[in-house]
Amino acid sequence: MAGNCLLINHEVLTWHDARSHCLGLGGDLASIPGAIDQTYISAMVMDTSSSFWVGGSNVDKSSGWKWSDGSAFAHFYWNENQPSDHEDSCVEFVADNSRWNDGSCVDLRASICKKRGEV
Repeated sequence: MAGNCLLINHEVLTWHDARSHCLGLGGDLASIPGAIDQTYISAMVMDTSSSFWVGGSNVDKSSGWKWSDGSAFAHFYWNENQPSDHEDSCVEFVADNSRWNDGSCVDLRASICKKRGEV
């Protein structure tokens, strides 16, 4: 996570509104391009039982799953029987087991923002 700051936004929003909130802070919804990011975010949310929007989506069905910040979508931490491919699917990070679900992007969730920079 060197070079990045993460922020948990506890306000429940749709995925698109959560992304707008993060962009307004100068970042984006968190991407999870590998095991280091997955482990770090797991530690951040371990004492909650919530699900959090992160930056993955397949809103553009023609290009498949991608991170909103352009990071490579190369590692997958899906829950069993996921993704279930909703019509408009966005990635939610499930704190209970540190896995991902694809949820309807209009569902209301807390979110995690990522911004380049040092604390």
